[in-house]
Amino acid sequence: AWMLDIEHISNTYKFSDELLLMLFKYCKDNKKLHPAYVIKTAKTWNEHKIKTLDDLINFFEKEEKFKNIKDIVIKRLRISRKLTEYEENIIRKWTKYEKRLIEEALYQSLNTLSPNIKYIDAILNNWTVNGQFTSLDAVKELNKIPPTKKEHNNKTRADVPQKNNFKQREYSKEYFDNLFEDV
Repeated sequence: AWMLDIEHISNTYKFSDELLLMLFKYCKDNKKLHPAYVIKTAKTWNEHKIKTLDDLINFFEKEEKFKNIKDIVIKRLRISRKLTEYEENIIRKWTKYEKRLIEEALYQSLNTLSPNIKYIDAILNNWTVNGQFTSLDAVKELNKIPPTKKEHNNKTRADVPQKNNFKQREYSKEYFDNLFEDV
C-alpha cells in the first residue's frame, strides 16, 4: 500500500526525490507516519509551492518566524484562547516586519481599552503606508506627533500651580472715577 501512496505523491505533486525523503522523515519525526498524514502533509507542502529542499527550508524558516510572532502576540495581548484562522492569517502577514517593529506596535496599543490583533495590524499597516519598515523609524515618527487634544487637556490639578498663578490687576484713580460718573 505504501508503494502506491509514494507513487501517487510523486506523480501528483512532482516532488524532488530529496523532498520526498524529507516528507517521510518529517512525518516519522512527528510520530505520524501513516498514509493519511503523509498525504495531507504533501498536499500542504504543494499548496505552499514547495517543490525542492530549498523551498522546504524557506517554508520552515517562515513558519518558525510566524510561530515566534504568534507567541509574542498571545503573550503581550494576554490571549488565553486559541487564535482564529483569520487572526493567524493576519499575524502571518507580519513575518515581513522586524520583530522590534511588531513589539513597538504592541507597545503602542497599551493605551487602548481592549487591544486586539486587528488594531495592531492597523498600526503596522499605517506605518507601512508611511514608509516606516523599522522600529526606529516608527519611534522617530511617533515622537514627531503632537499630543492629542485629550492628552493636552489631561493635566492634573497638581500640574497647575494653585498659588500666585495670576498677575494682580492695577487700577488707576481715573478708572474708579469714571465708574461712578453716571450714577
